[in-house]
Amino acid sequence: MSLSSQLLEIRGSVDFESKWNLQITGHVLSDLLFGGIPFSDEVPGLREEVPAAALTKQVFGLCAILHGCCEGDHYHFSLDCTAGEQMFERLISDHDGGTLDFGKWLAQMIGTVPELRVTGHSPY
Repeated sequence: MSLSSQLLEIRGSVDFESKWNLQITGHVLSDLLFGGIPFSDEVPGLREEVPAAALTKQVFGLCAILHGCCEGDHYHFSLDCTAGEQMFERLISDHDGGTLDFGKWLAQMIGTVPELRVTGHSPY
């Protein structure tokens, strides 16, 4: 059995519009979804071509990155959550593999904030 067929992929993505900038939106999502763990734009490995911030700590072994752009009065963001390095190494087992996608759950949670409007979520 190959490594790729043994791997359980855990992920979740949601696209949304916000009335707030990256910092304020990150703070709101931090409180709503991640128990107050802050987002920071000073996390190593973030791409600089798109404004982005990542959680400063993993939650349940997951990494979360918030990225997006501003178009006029509206901010368009994506929140992407994937398995962190330690979780990734532990996901290899003797099962048949597959995908656990929690994008719909993220979208439902983000949709509870009136200033945020969900525009899509994984699986795409």
